[in-house]
Amino acid sequence: ATSHDLLQPLNAARLFIAALADRRLALPTRALVNQTSTALDSVEDLLEALLEISRLDAGAIQPEISHFRVDRLLHTLALEFTPMARAAGLRFTVDPCAAWVKTDMRLLRRILQNFVSNAIRYTQMGSVTITCTQEAGAITVTVTDTGPGIAVEQQSAIFEEFRRLDTRIQGKGLGLAIVKRASDMLRHPVH
Repeated sequence: ATSHDLLQPLNAARLFIAALADRRLALPTRALVNQTSTALDSVEDLLEALLEISRLDAGAIQPEISHFRVDRLLHTLALEFTPMARAAGLRFTVDPCAAWVKTDMRLLRRILQNFVSNAIRYTQMGSVTITCTQEAGAITVTVTDTGPGIAVEQQSAIFEEFRRLDTRIQGKGLGLAIVKRASDMLRHPVH
């Protein structure tokens, strides 16, 4: 109910902005319309992240455990993030992995999306790679990048809400808080 109530005025504002964008406007006015649209996107992203954390905390999201091949999920991530990485001037590689897993595909995807988007966001040059290894009946999916890294003493802090180490880069500081909650729910350790 809260998400509906919060998103309703946001959707109305989007309709007004879309109506303005369809009109012939002077360049300065068109720039304001575009900036307003960007601001609304940012508000929507923030609300969605906050609502996702609330649903995870309240137990409103329940895992739907199934068996699936990891490469199905990794292929989807490759399609989703390759254009973003290319636009940032990065190589994005997803190594093939034919292993089967038993987990919630939607939550695992959300976890990996947050890691990959952060890797692309904070890597200035080089590459982002997803690998998958199987050992002793367990699968390890690794997201590796050539970015600046995170100091060992700060690695646990980045999973707190609104915690961002580099404030020069856009973000809300909620992605890794979502990762923590989802991985705890699935009992998947994150290192």
